[in-house]
Amino acid sequence: MAKQKKSRADVRIAYRGRTFGSDPGLDNRRQSRRMARQFPIWYRPDGKDEFLRSRTLNFSSNGARIIMPEPLDPEAGLLLELELEEKLRLQARARLVWQRPMADGTTLAGIHFVLPPDVQNRLNNWVKKQAKAS
Repeated sequence: MAKQKKSRADVRIAYRGRTFGSDPGLDNRRQSRRMARQFPIWYRPDGKDEFLRSRTLNFSSNGARIIMPEPLDPEAGLLLELELEEKLRLQARARLVWQRPMADGTTLAGIHFVLPPDVQNRLNNWVKKQAKAS
């Protein structure tokens, strides 16, 4: 019997109780540490007039995993408003990296922030402060 060659997509890696593999929502290719943190986020896809409310499931200084009521056009950019704390609210551009429909009809999505340097520095400092506090 010939051995079947495993493709890279078939490889699954377990790390600290989590499994990473071919599912783009679970691959750990991040450049910064994620915090398991939920807070409100408002987003407006390019070409739309109103913001939709969502929430983060995890967050880093470069992006977030969010729950959305419906899928997005993969080519559309996003305008975000993040309420990190009562007195810290940021507005940012973002792009959709991946999305996956969920059984309950919502969509799980990974987004990457596109920030000007001053806002990126402010967010980096906030994330570092949160990491030290936990």
